[in-house]
Amino acid sequence: MVFGEDQQGAYIGNGPHTMAILRNLVLGLFRLARVSQVKRLTESIAADRMRILPVLAAALKR
Repeated sequence: MVFGEDQQGAYIGNGPHTMAILRNLVLGLFRLARVSQVKRLTESIAADRMRILPVLAAALKR
């Protein structure tokens, strides 16, 4: 429930498949960046979108 799946309205048509792809992409990037506190980081990024940049940089170094 880190991504608030139950409150999403995007689950019609191709929405569920697209949301699963995006969720798995984000979790994969978090793993590459060696993030251990996924919920905390996700909430932090939701508060300030620029906080994703260091995570992306760390993931792309691998």
